[in-house]
This record gives sequence, C-alpha cells and structure tokens, in this order.
Amino acid sequence: MLDGRLSEDVWAQAQPATDFIEQDPVNGEPASEATEVRLAYDANRLVIGVTCLDSEPTRLFANQMQRDQGLASDDRFMVSLDTYADGRTGYYFEINPSGAMGDGLIVPGTGITINRAWDG
Repeated sequence: MLDGRLSEDVWAQAQPATDFIEQDPVNGEPASEATEVRLAYDANRLVIGVTCLDSEPTRLFANQMQRDQGLASDDRFMVSLDTYADGRTGYYFEINPSGAMGDGLIVPGTGITINRAWDG
C-alpha cells in the first residue's frame, strides 16, 4: 500500500529528480539548497514524495497556515501538472514548511491564472 510516508520501501526504489533551478532569489540559477522529488503511483493515484533540505532551517519562512491562501511570501514547494499536454491547462499544488497547502485549477486561456476555489 502506498500512503505517502517517505520511509516506505517504494521511495527507496524511486529515482529522485535533483537538478532543480530556483525561482527566488535568482530566477534560473541552480537551486541553492538540495531538493529531492520522487514519483510513485498505484492504480488510482500519483504520489509525489519531496525532501527539501535547508542549511539554515531556523530561517525558514512559513507564516501562512490557512489552506488555499497565498504562500508567495513563504518558503514553499510548488508543482503543476499539465495533464492535457497543451501548455495551457492543468493543476497546481503547493505546500510550505508548516504544512499549509494550496491547490488550484490553472484556468485555460488565461496564462497562469489559478482558480483556488477548486479543491483536488
């Protein structure tokens, strides 16, 4: 059974993605901190396992605690899924170090407008 705990055997078998670029403070530069992302799935779900390391964990920003509120001022991990492979629509998920989550539907034809009223 896959329930998302990163200590499960399936995560040790999944090859991690590690070569990320940062968005802030210098967009496009190699990430200043190590991050590992692993994907696993079963018949019904895609599960994303993320390990975000930080050399100064006491300086993490995680002020927002409400679901689906903006996390732009917090440290966060974000992922978007382009499920139609059209570069226009998809789903957006994010989480901050405090566990506050957000998700949304990327609205077709609007660029990067996210409908946060959608709950996945």
